[in-house]
Amino acid sequence: MPVSFRHGVGMDMSTVLASVLSAPTYYVDATNGSDSNTGKSPGTAWKTLAKLTTESAAGTFKAGDYIAFKAGETWTNESFTFSQSGSPSARIRFGVYGGTTRPVFDGNSLTARVADFYGERYIRVEGLDIRNATQEGIRFGANSATAADIEFVDCVVDNCTSQNVQLEENCVALVSGCTLSNSPDDGISYHSQTYTLNLVVENTIFDGNVQGFQEAAVGVTATFKGCTWIDNNQAITMSASAQKTATVTASMVRTTGVSGKENTFSGNIDFDYCIFDYNGATLSFDAIKAQSASVVMTADNCVFYGGPGNGGTVWANVAGATITARNCVFIDWGRFGWTTSTNETSDYCMFDNVTQNNGTNTNVVTGPANLNAPASDDFRPKTGSNCIDAGLNIGLTTDYAGLSVGDPPNIGAHEEIV
Repeated sequence: MPVSFRHGVGMDMSTVLASVLSAPTYYVDATNGSDSNTGKSPGTAWKTLAKLTTESAAGTFKAGDYIAFKAGETWTNESFTFSQSGSPSARIRFGVYGGTTRPVFDGNSLTARVADFYGERYIRVEGLDIRNATQEGIRFGANSATAADIEFVDCVVDNCTSQNVQLEENCVALVSGCTLSNSPDDGISYHSQTYTLNLVVENTIFDGNVQGFQEAAVGVTATFKGCTWIDNNQAITMSASAQKTATVTASMVRTTGVSGKENTFSGNIDFDYCIFDYNGATLSFDAIKAQSASVVMTADNCVFYGGPGNGGTVWANVAGATITARNCVFIDWGRFGWTTSTNETSDYCMFDNVTQNNGTNTNVVTGPANLNAPASDDFRPKTGSNCIDAGLNIGLTTDYAGLSVGDPPNIGAHEEIV
């Protein structure tokens, strides 16, 4: 039985282990199961997702229980609402048994969200494939002072009409190793008029959504690390507020030039050691756009690459908004600053074949960048590159690949030289 732990301050791990090992596993098999079974072994598995709604409403599950779906099975036009919580030391966990192929929850023509955990806490969902919901694919959150502390791991959510993943009200969330794709709305959406979201997203792919992450809330603290955005309309959309901040670290943003798929980032966002590969995009494609007064955006040790399309724009398009770039490399890029009247500044940056540079630039590093193979996503500097040891020490410790940062650092996203 898969077992996972999340360490907490003062948590007695022997208590956690005892709780998990004593908790039962419940099995669900779409082909060979029966809802008249006990669900307590693969041979007596339940059949439908609706059974989980019934059993959780009856109080069947306890903290530490594991609900396992048979690998490779598909549940079509089914959904469930789960109405029980785990505990800080023993989450209720959802996952896979009998193989490694993700179980599929296919909403198909279902006019509902596929999986609903709203109101419940200390939940972990792992290894599932949720698709084609006409509402949200999956929903978490709690409208109370105690946050819905959830973990959503190694899942695929695709083509869900409202949002792929919906977070509401008081929520602390970890999203790790997931692929969130092709939503005509959001990959992840957060809504609250009362609470602040604390969100960590790591090693997750946002592919082909209208918006990768979008919020409508009083506050957001979000961290994205090791993530990839591919051809979303907007990558992250956050309104202007000092209570809404995001940090994006060691991540790749790839735009291939598909009309409307600009991967635009807007809001109070800091980028550290990120790569913006806009190969094939046009000058009108907005990569980083400070589009509200008082928004502050920074890019440290990033690479902005336009390729043959010479595309992509970094700009502040309203008075009061600012964008600051440090230790960055712009190569075959479109615009840094839309006009000389907008507020974009750079320090220790290189502009190698940039169509329009309207920023206020200090300590400019002379090109060419001489990176290894930008067209193949290899942005490491070659021996002799002017990027080597040309940066300012700004306190960052690891680069895009996780290597230690020197003093002085290279400019761009990589410390390794080839």
